[in-house]
Amino acid sequence: MAAKKKSRGARRKQGHGLQVLLGLVLALLGLTWALRTLRQGPPADDDPTPPAVVERTETRETPRTQPPRTDPPRTTPKPTPPRTSPDPPRTEPKPPVTPPRRTTPTPRPDPPRPRGDRPRVAIVLDDCGFDLGLMKRAARIGLPMTMAVLPERRHSIESARIAHRAGLEVILHQPMEPESRTGSDPGEGALVVGMPGGNVASVLRRNLLSVPHVAGLNNHMGSRATADPALMEAFSTALVDIEREDLPGLYFLDSRTTAATVAYDTARRHGLPVAMRTVFLDNEESVDHVRQRLDELLARAHEQEEVIGIGHLKSVTLTALEALARTQPAVEFVSASQLAR
Repeated sequence: MAAKKKSRGARRKQGHGLQVLLGLVLALLGLTWALRTLRQGPPADDDPTPPAVVERTETRETPRTQPPRTDPPRTTPKPTPPRTSPDPPRTEPKPPVTPPRRTTPTPRPDPPRPRGDRPRVAIVLDDCGFDLGLMKRAARIGLPMTMAVLPERRHSIESARIAHRAGLEVILHQPMEPESRTGSDPGEGALVVGMPGGNVASVLRRNLLSVPHVAGLNNHMGSRATADPALMEAFSTALVDIEREDLPGLYFLDSRTTAATVAYDTARRHGLPVAMRTVFLDNEESVDHVRQRLDELLARAHEQEEVIGIGHLKSVTLTALEALARTQPAVEFVSASQLAR
């Protein structure tokens, strides 16, 4: 009994050993097959391996290579300026045209006098600026006269305005040094012999700018001043500058208070429009005397075509002029500036 149990246990151990041995053989075969498969690579087209497995194998064994990506260089966009309404084209102001400075005196030749149907006559009344009643009376005469206004007098400005409103020409009656100051004082703002050129210019400019509507000037007294070449040189130089810078068109009327005057010729050499007195009207304070001098002026007008008579703002002179205006002589009355050349 005991022997049977022993033989049965021995057989059981032997069977178990065979199973272990068979398992080892099968494991060895499986390992061998697996190594062969790895060496041979992927299965052929008729390999029954499912497509999904093949796709995963191909992806694993032969990775796809992508070409390198080249991005365009990054550029920073320029900021777009805000839209604004276009500015209008800028126009630069034209520079003021400055006439050439007349440093070298240029003589003015005597121009030919135009011959018209009637002779031309200019009447100038000096010493305006004292009496507004006489100024208003002169404005009512109806002749196109020229009124010479003294600077810085009590009624200088208002006298110039009355004359201008009446259509009369206004000029400065510039005080100048007489031959003798005994009993003859030219008054404030006078030009005197020996005055420096800078002073001549400043006095002359101040006087001209003090009279409204001024178109020119003549000399008040001035027998010594107008005969002095140095003073008249400074006077003409200053007048050229003032005419160019402040009062275009200024002219000078030489009253010829002395036969030795050089004022007319000096001013003409500097290129200024100039004129000259022909007859004094009222050296004597008498209506008859003034009438005689007016007759002389008209007679010389028919000989010379153009003449200038100088009187003063006096009652006797205005009376004679009022009578002349009523007679309507065969002449053309004009302002003195129309006879300046």
